[in-house]
Amino acid sequence: MEKGIVTTLKYFSQFEYAPTLAELHMFHPLVASEPEMSKTLASMVKKGTILCTVEAKNSRRYTLGGYSIFLNKTVKNVRISQNKLKRVRPYLRLLQKSSLFSLVGISGSVAMGNGDESADIDLFIITKAGRMWTARALAGAAAALMGIRRGRLATTAPDKICLNMFMDETDLRVPKHKQTTFIAHEILQMKPVFSKGAIYDHFLTENAWIYELFPNTKATSLARQEHALFASNNAPSLPGLIYSGLESIHRSWQLALINRHKTTEIVTDTQLWFFPDDFERKLKG
Repeated sequence: MEKGIVTTLKYFSQFEYAPTLAELHMFHPLVASEPEMSKTLASMVKKGTILCTVEAKNSRRYTLGGYSIFLNKTVKNVRISQNKLKRVRPYLRLLQKSSLFSLVGISGSVAMGNGDESADIDLFIITKAGRMWTARALAGAAAALMGIRRGRLATTAPDKICLNMFMDETDLRVPKHKQTTFIAHEILQMKPVFSKGAIYDHFLTENAWIYELFPNTKATSLARQEHALFASNNAPSLPGLIYSGLESIHRSWQLALINRHKTTEIVTDTQLWFFPDDFERKLKG
């Protein structure tokens, strides 16, 4: 078990992040119980193999020896991330009121509670069937009108919304070449803001490959919809014929813009992947 803990801590150290017991348990590569892991962690701390800090409510965070700076940094970034989410709540509420969106979740560093002052706020969005391009247009326009949309050429965009991933609810499986440790982390760390119906469970079921990498996660992740920031609601919808016309228009002009600047994006009729600073390519191992 110790080897798996060290491997997991090495992964998080690339993000300068000190995980909790629950996070170490979730992302440990072998099946284990939390009490068993807690005992092993206590032993490793006693031997000096790893470092530990105690937060409020006796919660503990861990990191490898030599990375003690990550302990205080993580505690600080948790507070910063919470404040960032408060600032964009009106925007997220607006998306919830539209029938175009089945799920909106926070991803990236802010979802981990590891966003520093310069961090933007990454969104993962699942749209209703056949409505992805219209939903993207609405999400982008609303963010722009509220002054919180990240610009395409921005190198940093503190507190701005980054619309970096869309999926049509008919195609929720991550492409085979993206079924990596990094993307599995992103899926499991994603925090639903709202989820309509059983779409969150369906998304996890379609990506059951994540449980092969992290076998301790299944029960935990399937319960996370209960902890969505907003309660689910039903939004009024325009007639389907109107939406179909809008979808065709939005698809045409957005594809023209995307193709003009296309680099490493994944663009299909049912999935859009935009990562201005693709951290996956920088990771070791």
